[in-house]
Amino acid sequence: STQLAAATCTIQNCGPVALPDNAQSWDSCTSTFGGTCTLNCNDGYDGDGATVTCNAGPAWDSTQLAAATCTIQDCSTAPGLPSGGSSWDSCTTTFGGTCTLNCADGYDGDGATITCRDGPVWDSTQLAAATCTIQDCGTPSLPPGGSSWDS
Repeated sequence: STQLAAATCTIQNCGPVALPDNAQSWDSCTSTFGGTCTLNCNDGYDGDGATVTCNAGPAWDSTQLAAATCTIQDCSTAPGLPSGGSSWDSCTTTFGGTCTLNCADGYDGDGATITCRDGPVWDSTQLAAATCTIQDCGTPSLPPGGSSWDS
């Protein structure tokens, strides 16, 4: 009867689960047998919502752990060029990367940069400001004795 009173069962606990690279946290985490944790990635990374389960052993489900990754977002290609633009140079299209505007000959505006933001999307404020303006030579001075320039 003393042995029967001492017999108890304790639920297994998997303990803390390691965070994958570029992850912010495991949310709604229950580390005992049958419990789950839900992945929350850093801004600019995809993978939110992946879950891992505490299995018997105790051990976190290795297949789920291997699949729980945070992958950098990619804006993929540079956006269309503004009027007078010739190219986007030195482009890095992943989160935090930038592209630099080159304007065609006869236009000013070289050097404007745009940044790939969380979404992934190109920064709309920077994109609106990235313009190429046609150069204006102004009206030339009249030579001595000249009265006007014809169109």
